[in-house]
Amino acid sequence: MKKLILFTTFLITLFLFQNCTKESTLEDDSIEESSQISHQDSYIIEKLIEMGYKRESIIETTDFYLVQGDLMFSKNIDDYYKNNDVHARHASTNNLVSQENVTSMSIFVSPSIQSSGIDDWTDAVNFAINDLNDVTGSKINFVLSNSDNADIIIRSDNGVLPNNTIASAGFPVNNQPHNSILVNLDFFNNLNISEERKRYNMVHELGHCIGLRHTNWDIRGEGITGVGANLIPGTPDQDPNSVMNGGTALSSWNGFSAFDIIALRFLYPSNSPFTNGWNNTNHVRTVADVNGDGNADIIGFGNNGILVSLSNGSSFDTPTTWSDGFTNGWNNTNHVRTIADANGDGKADVIGFANNDIIVSLSNGSSFGTPTIWNGGFTNGWNNTNHVRTIADVNGDGKADVIGFGNNGILVSLSNGSSFGTATTWNGGFTNGWNNTNHVRTVADVNGDGNADIIGFGNNGILVSLSNGISFGTPTTWNGGFTNGWNNTNHVRTIADVNGDGKADVIGFGDNDIIVSLSNGSSFGTPTIWNGGFTNEWNTTTHVRTVADINGDGNADVIGFGNTTVFVSFSEGNGFGNTNIAFE
Repeated sequence: MKKLILFTTFLITLFLFQNCTKESTLEDDSIEESSQISHQDSYIIEKLIEMGYKRESIIETTDFYLVQGDLMFSKNIDDYYKNNDVHARHASTNNLVSQENVTSMSIFVSPSIQSSGIDDWTDAVNFAINDLNDVTGSKINFVLSNSDNADIIIRSDNGVLPNNTIASAGFPVNNQPHNSILVNLDFFNNLNISEERKRYNMVHELGHCIGLRHTNWDIRGEGITGVGANLIPGTPDQDPNSVMNGGTALSSWNGFSAFDIIALRFLYPSNSPFTNGWNNTNHVRTVADVNGDGNADIIGFGNNGILVSLSNGSSFDTPTTWSDGFTNGWNNTNHVRTIADANGDGKADVIGFANNDIIVSLSNGSSFGTPTIWNGGFTNGWNNTNHVRTIADVNGDGKADVIGFGNNGILVSLSNGSSFGTATTWNGGFTNGWNNTNHVRTVADVNGDGNADIIGFGNNGILVSLSNGISFGTPTTWNGGFTNGWNNTNHVRTIADVNGDGKADVIGFGDNDIIVSLSNGSSFGTPTIWNGGFTNEWNTTTHVRTVADINGDGNADVIGFGNTTVFVSFSEGNGFGNTNIAFE
């Protein structure tokens, strides 16, 4: 029998204290129950039974209730009032480590864990730390400490855990990781645990310390009361390869699953360019192909210059400055700055609507050239409160033209490759009764003839006015969706070809999902859900969500500029795939 060191009283400070164990094929050692149960305790037992646990599986210890041999529940009655009806696999707790604290979490290995022999877990701890720290796109950082005042202390359980529980940890509290991991040195009657199994379990327990639930929590009947189980976008209902599956104590380390990586990046993303310090009031962040390789790139109008991150088809490269113009003296209240191919060379250029002129800076594939005046219209008397000014190829010659929704009509100024021509009226619709507060007016080729058309999200339906190359036709209703209940304060509605058929489709970022309505060339089809991400906790004030083809497959993808990270979700032609970090 191994020598045990006196174990200091273990206080449960978490709502739910989860453990990690092999499935019920392993026997449980019994733990003596208290002879008396108070009225408060009876209520908690009733709650546990209500959550689906059998009375005979609930064992009372001094500090917690042990349920089904591997779950620890708080004895504090107040912890059972909060509940959410969530059913998902990859999930996090309500409480997480703060984004600041997660960058430096200290770990101390107690002397109760031997430094040699079969009870030596020090190598497993070191490997687990490196495994988590090395996840690209995540700011998670653990550091070993020599102080017993560390954020996390790893120690022997001194007989507290059941025979079939190899280790246990809790969830974050007060923006800090859970403060201890218990290791059962007598696991399963002193079973000799391999180093790779120790490593697997240590990664697993550290995952709990930073807020990761078991990925199979709902299948195992683990409730959400007091803890929460918050869906992590881009992860599936089941992930058999996840290191966070419960009941897998005898598994050997084989690396993170792809969805483990997504979960870690989502919860604790590393700071991407174009996020911290950027905002929609002063800056512009958009996506277009500026070097002509077929992949849309990120263009950001920052404080002192235009930054560009080129797409390599799977991620975006480090930003570089392409121009020092269009920034000082420019703002989103009075001016419009956008990107489109104005001269037909296949590379998107900068077009800026300044105080008195339209300024264009042509792309040479590695920078934007000297700004020049291309037209003096669409400026004096125009403003962003009442008018819309945008750029698209409306006559099919490969050069983007100016389209302005004025007070009484739509004006178009065609590009000749070196300037914009005299503005003429192409349509008298989409102006009277339309405004930027309630409506969206944009331009894209919805019927695949090469000419960009007008799409307007009105009060009761989506109206389309097709371009014939010299004017816009009579508006007709193409779809009755994306209007009632949708607004510009909470939602984003845009147009792009997401299925690669050459016709631009409707993409709407709703309250809970991304909704797509495909164009058949004469109308938009029934709206369907393509992805559940980029909606909850995203807003139009802080974030940017747009759609463009960033990997050159012909399908427009989702790009979202979040709080600290740029996320992408590639279109698969019938749905958007997993949410990924844009910068590796």
